[in-house]
Formats: sequence, structure tokens, C-alpha cells
Amino acid sequence: MNTKLLEKFYAVTVTPGSTKSVYEAKIGGDGEKPVLTKIALDGQSKIQVGGQIRNGAMIGITDRLQLFVPEGSGMVSPMSTIERDIVLVSTCYHGGCTSDIVALFLGEAKALACFNEKDHKRCDQRWVNDSIETLRAIGMEHPYCSISTADPRWWLMPPSFWQDANDHARKNEGLLK
Repeated sequence: MNTKLLEKFYAVTVTPGSTKSVYEAKIGGDGEKPVLTKIALDGQSKIQVGGQIRNGAMIGITDRLQLFVPEGSGMVSPMSTIERDIVLVSTCYHGGCTSDIVALFLGEAKALACFNEKDHKRCDQRWVNDSIETLRAIGMEHPYCSISTADPRWWLMPPSFWQDANDHARKNEGLLK
């Protein structure tokens, strides 16, 4: 588990063929609920620069960022655990989401540099190291952010890429330079 709680990160997102955006994801600090704020936009979007997605208690990281409310431990089954993986939570608890993630970054400057490049793809290999670094900094126990590992159809990348510190395996698979 991380000793210092990550309080924000950045995501570059893309809608194939049309729009790219940068979001600042605030995920902690004095009991504040998480919020996604669009800080850059190229193309058409329902959410303009300065617009926010704030309808949830956690941010789920899949191939997109999506706010949601964790499910479980209610009146009917008080001994049940809280479900933190968004793909296992009923969609009635899902909030707003971004487009597909190109890459995740710990700093705004790198996110904006990525945004200014061309030909973005979902989980773009040019920035996979930055995404791995960001996922590792968030970790699996963050109270306001959950990295989905339940269903491979929704992974940003396989968990073994960011949970395992052994870069040799990823290099052999051609994912690291």
C-alpha cells in the first residue's frame, strides 16, 4: 500500500476520429468527493473546458474514467463487503464518464504535451510508462479511486503490467522501450 495518498492525476482521453481532452482527476483531500475537471479540449464535446463530472463517491479506472458509488453493506446485508470494482457495481450506481483513456499522468505538463501530439489511441503505447507509473501511485487501496481488475474487457491494461514491478516481462512483450 502507498504511504502517501495520491490526491490528483491527469488523463488524456480520445473519442475516435474526433475529440481529445485532458481531465484533472482530484481524488482526495479532507473528505472531498472526487471530481473530474476538463482542462483542455480539441473538438466537440458536451463537457467544455472548466466543466466537471462530479456525480459519484469514487472514480473507477477502466478504459475510461467513471464516477460511481460503491455498492454493498446495506440494511439488507450489513455484513457484506463494499464492492469497489466498478464493473461489479450495478449500473444504477454509475455516474458520468470520460471517453477512452489515451494515457494517465502524475503531472499536468506531461498530460498537456501528450494532448498536443497527433494520432492518439486508447492506452497509447507511447505513454504506457506514464500510465503504469500513475496506476502504481494510485494503488489498489485508494479510498476515492478504484482500478478495475475484474473483467479484461474493461481493463486499461492488464493488471500484471502495473502491479508487477518487473519491467523485464513488459519489455519482452514490447510494451516498454
